[in-house]
Amino acid sequence: MQYDASASAKPLQCPNKATCARLGHAFKTRGDLIQHWRKSENCRFLYKETYIPPAQHETFTDAETNFGAQSEVDSTPSPPPSPVAEPPARSPSPDPANQRARVEDALEDDPYIYAIPRYHPPDKSIPRKKSYEDYRAELANIKKKISELEKKRKDPSPISYAPFASKLDWEVNRWLVEEGVSDNAINRLCAIDGIVKNLGMSDHNCYSIKKTINQLPAVGDGWNRTPITIDEHPTSYNVYSRDILSVIKHLFSRPEFKDTIAYGPQEQYADKETTSRLYNEMWTGDWWCRTQVRTSFVDCRCTVIPILISTDKTQLTSFGGDHAAYPVYMTIGNIDKETRKKPSSGAWRLIGYLPTGKFDEDGISDAAARRARFRLFHACMGFLLAPLVKAGKDGITLVDPHGNSRHCYPILAGYPSDYPEQCLVCTNRQNVSCPKCDTDDFSINAAGAPRNAAETLGILEEAGECLRLSDAKDLLDPPKLNFISEPFWAKLPHCDIHSIITPDILHQLLQGMVKHLVSWLSLILSKEELDFRFKALPPIRSCRHFPRGISVLKNTTGSEHRDIGKQLMGCLIGKVDDSVLRATRGLLDFLYLASYKSHSTETLQYMKDALNLFHANKNAFFRYGGRDSASFDYPKLHSLQHYIQSILDFGTTDNYNTETTERLHIDFVKHAYEHTNHKNFIEQMIAWLARIERVGLFKSFVNYQQNGALPLPKRVTTRVKHQQVLALHATVFAVEHITKLHDIPTFPADLETFFKALQPSLPRPTTRSVAPTLVPTPQQLAVYKRVKFISADLQMDSAKDIVDVANATPCKPATSRSAEVPARYDSVLVDVDDVGEDAFGVALYRVAIIKLIFSIPTAARQHPSSSVRVPDPGELAYVEWLDIAKSKHEPSGMFAVTRARRNIRHEVILLSRVRRTCHLIPQFGDDTPRGMNYKTVLLKQNSFWLNNYIDNLSFQTLYLVF
Repeated sequence: MQYDASASAKPLQCPNKATCARLGHAFKTRGDLIQHWRKSENCRFLYKETYIPPAQHETFTDAETNFGAQSEVDSTPSPPPSPVAEPPARSPSPDPANQRARVEDALEDDPYIYAIPRYHPPDKSIPRKKSYEDYRAELANIKKKISELEKKRKDPSPISYAPFASKLDWEVNRWLVEEGVSDNAINRLCAIDGIVKNLGMSDHNCYSIKKTINQLPAVGDGWNRTPITIDEHPTSYNVYSRDILSVIKHLFSRPEFKDTIAYGPQEQYADKETTSRLYNEMWTGDWWCRTQVRTSFVDCRCTVIPILISTDKTQLTSFGGDHAAYPVYMTIGNIDKETRKKPSSGAWRLIGYLPTGKFDEDGISDAAARRARFRLFHACMGFLLAPLVKAGKDGITLVDPHGNSRHCYPILAGYPSDYPEQCLVCTNRQNVSCPKCDTDDFSINAAGAPRNAAETLGILEEAGECLRLSDAKDLLDPPKLNFISEPFWAKLPHCDIHSIITPDILHQLLQGMVKHLVSWLSLILSKEELDFRFKALPPIRSCRHFPRGISVLKNTTGSEHRDIGKQLMGCLIGKVDDSVLRATRGLLDFLYLASYKSHSTETLQYMKDALNLFHANKNAFFRYGGRDSASFDYPKLHSLQHYIQSILDFGTTDNYNTETTERLHIDFVKHAYEHTNHKNFIEQMIAWLARIERVGLFKSFVNYQQNGALPLPKRVTTRVKHQQVLALHATVFAVEHITKLHDIPTFPADLETFFKALQPSLPRPTTRSVAPTLVPTPQQLAVYKRVKFISADLQMDSAKDIVDVANATPCKPATSRSAEVPARYDSVLVDVDDVGEDAFGVALYRVAIIKLIFSIPTAARQHPSSSVRVPDPGELAYVEWLDIAKSKHEPSGMFAVTRARRNIRHEVILLSRVRRTCHLIPQFGDDTPRGMNYKTVLLKQNSFWLNNYIDNLSFQTLYLVF
């Protein structure tokens, strides 16, 4: 199902539920709820202002109301939503036959959206601002140069590029800055006779080019360097920062985000009865609803701005030296997640560099230096986020992309980071405590009591008043806290730091549990056996192939661990015990479910079931030699207990995945460091980044003048679910040559059978001696090497399409200049035409190996001596059919696929029936034949497993049946 927060809402009858919207507590009867409202002033206020018409405020009537989504720019209150009950703690897994209807067959269904009205309308008393009004005003300050250029302007375009002479001048200057061309190289370029004149450049050397760039408007008032000292340490440490409120103002008002930004929370449901809650964007989570209500008691017309902060220290030097940088990134949750994930969108901004200096020069012990680093971190972060204290309490007025003024409350809502950083932020001790709950056993399948920021602050304050170190230690040891006199989040309003620590798929799952899983299985199978099986796997476009195995990998990245997980299960079947397979399946299922772009109450139950399956079978790794101990005391394993609650609060994990912030290091740290002389590099990095940002802002200004806001995909009923793309021009070969080249001896006979079936219906001959006129079977065909499949994402309209490629290329012999290229014939899924209405999963498809992609030329479809003409069948494929087992292999969750040993079946079919590629893993068994090779394994083996983990689309549409 398409779970898109941007979809238009459908009107529906608001159900009456005995739930308090403020507290989220469900009462047994409607009367109990009314009694609660009468006793609680705040809850009664919310009920009266939201759900009851003004004329009925004192009667608590039980009227039902039609309602829908509220327009973002319309201040007229929409009809109110219903309070919604919390989802049940455990709901039964849905029937598999109905699951496919939820996942794929309902692509055209819109979610039912409950918008929270009245709380976030714009202030109509303040006139609207035009897009880039302030930016144009700042540009106008460069009066002299602009006026001179405007007089000389010869460019017929209505877009002004001042302070650049023309579009060409702007593009040249932009290229010189963004590509990082050195100062000397720019000067040598400008010194070439005629370059400046012919290119129409307004500047003639590097100094004047940089001077022009530095005059362009920037975000806020620029960067500042502030010395920070802590306690009794005499050394001061510099923190580089800029005003966080200016960055928030810039992000919230960018006209490019006009169609990708939200101003208030929503509750989305997959059904009209509101039994299946949907979670995708950040504004669909419960945190925003709770915070919106809380701030609305201060200001009934407010807009919440969720702030996401991420910090991560990174090394700048690869082979020598100890240069490091400690960037601080920020974004706002009002921007939709697909836009935030794109580095080119500029939704994430750098707001500071924390100091990375050591404390050994102060003559203190290592333990004291470690404690000092903790305090220094909190002192610097407190300085960076200090403006949020007053703004979060009193609110600030910001202009949205439509030009409306809104009273906004910027509130820290998420802190994406890895486990060491989470402990540093929450003042927890590493490896012995959880930042989110109070537990002392990470191996059990349960979370501890949630930590509370107020309690943590109380313990730290009480420890700070102790006169003896032993007394303070007695207070800090039970909750396993490090002493920080004043954490940076202590004064931030509406911020419980423990609850806003978010899951981290990159470090907790991919580079955490998947890494551990591979090490356990390497001991059970042996590294050599596991390597051989990975080497023998057939390649597929959507996954990295490991021709040298996986044990040779060093510093394995998250993407490499993801690709290992895609192929791991099929390499285990037949060699390990079923309990090991079930434990592996549980962990892999949890990884794929946690990566969903949209969740429902059913899929969250699937996550819980997958985690239960792993814990129920995890001791098998100890029994069969994968571990030396039966204890699984891993903080990363325990962190999986908090994924479901985080999704309920903040939407799906791609809202706050650290893979996005890790990618930011390339733009804001690595590239910036490359453009310095490695001395006083932080200041040089800031200067370079400031120029890049000014150029980026001007580029956005120019693009907006040309194209307007960033396009947001709109839901249409005629959306293309599946597309096939072929090369523009095919190569024509003789059928005889094709037969030999692709080694398909039965192809001429199968082609003749297919072509005869295409012959048009002809009148019956008058005499028996006259045969009907038939177009002769073509002797030449137009052949394609590959076909590209483009499939729409099943969960979010705004998500990128899923692309994969099926190859049908013969062997290319070796030459004096190149080595031999083996043949590549990929396995594909083909639609079944006569499938029943109740069919789902693999019953909808057949598996085949595609041997040839071709079309019949126009001339070959015309009879040479008559008017008989064969209709064009379109693009065709020649496939070899394989058989799928009716039931899956329960421990692994995979279906067996077999090839007929004697009568191998080939057929010419319409290419449009081919849905997409699939991945077949050979059935290795207990004793793997060492002659197996990935180049020929698909053509020589007779038994395979249909890989359900090769990508998210396969996992969602075929195999998610528990």
